[in-house]
Amino acid sequence: MKSLICKSICVLIGLLLVACGTNTPYRAPVVDIGQEVEPSARTTVILGQGPAHRVNEGETLYAIAWMYDLDFQELALANNIPSPYVIYPGQELSLDVSNIEAQLASAPARSPVATEPPVASRNTSPTGTSQTRAAGTSNALLRWVWPANGRIISNFSAAENANKGIDISGTSGDPVYAAESGEVVYAGSALLRYGELIIIKHNDDYLSAYAHNDSLLVTEGDRVTRGQQIASLGSTGIDRDMLHFEIRLGGQPVNPANYLPPR
Repeated sequence: MKSLICKSICVLIGLLLVACGTNTPYRAPVVDIGQEVEPSARTTVILGQGPAHRVNEGETLYAIAWMYDLDFQELALANNIPSPYVIYPGQELSLDVSNIEAQLASAPARSPVATEPPVASRNTSPTGTSQTRAAGTSNALLRWVWPANGRIISNFSAAENANKGIDISGTSGDPVYAAESGEVVYAGSALLRYGELIIIKHNDDYLSAYAHNDSLLVTEGDRVTRGQQIASLGSTGIDRDMLHFEIRLGGQPVNPANYLPPR
């Protein structure tokens, strides 16, 4: 009996040591298809055709595409999901979009959401002046404004696993503004390390994200206008008050400093 108890204790200690030595990954853990997992765990499964994501409660197709640096349209096409891109918890989405670019190239040209003519500069909010940047036709009518009043404390980096946006200083409760008009396609806290997050779709190419908010003032499906307050700055998911701001072009992170107007 004592021998059995000692063996059980040794096994338990070994398991605890393994658990303590394991770092929490930024992205989902990879598991074999059919493996038992907690319903709330974000998981990437391995299918015969390659990696896939198992949808969890609170996730949207836009949020999943953001998580893996994918274009939401390519992810939808790869899984035969039509607009408005409804997905369900437990659904497994293929992350292999290698054959989708040719389909998009043969599709009709994407058109920007904005209908106003481009201007060089225009005051639209307390966050600074808006400015049109020459970065492709889909950006021609977008006039970005600063999403917060603070200063940049961490810059964008194109290096792998580096900062995919910019970090802006602030105090808890400071207003967070929509950097451009669009539709809220995600509002929640399901993405690891982003805290309370908002993602806005501006057109078929450009999306922006606002992370670590204290409170969200919009919900998914809301239409927002440039300079509108959408959240209160906070520290959810991190240990200091700040706004983490990203812009994605075709699913890929781009440097917000190339789009935001000078102060």
